[in-house]
Amino acid sequence: MGAAVAAVAAGVIAVLGLEVVHLNHQVDHLAAPERTDTALLSAATHALADPRAQRVSMRSADGQRSAEIALASDGTGFLVADDLPALAADRTYQLWALADGQKISAGVLGARPQVVAFRYAPSGLSGFAVTDEHAGGVVSTQNAPVVLGTLQRT
Repeated sequence: MGAAVAAVAAGVIAVLGLEVVHLNHQVDHLAAPERTDTALLSAATHALADPRAQRVSMRSADGQRSAEIALASDGTGFLVADDLPALAADRTYQLWALADGQKISAGVLGARPQVVAFRYAPSGLSGFAVTDEHAGGVVSTQNAPVVLGTLQRT
């Protein structure tokens, strides 16, 4: 029975890993610094105004930087991070979901995110963080959050 559980867990991890890679490619495309897609901006604006969406207002420890997240019940999320300074070409911002005491990568955002769409199933979610990482992102982080926020309960 233990081997069966381990095999199922390995399969789930493999599927989740593929989904994260797929989402990272989508996020990298959406986070292109040359433009902010007007449809994406409109969708993010509507999500932030939707009273049914879960909201996370993120701030830096010194209060100088901020970002906003709106997360719909279907797991569609929008990060508005136009207050984050551009990073060097060998660096990237990475979004982390804080759930059940763990940090789970929700996407690599690029060196200059403005408005980014992502997906995260909100099970056990308590908040989000954004870190500064090596380009390409990391599997787990030891870096302090650039901005951090907890889920606003309605």
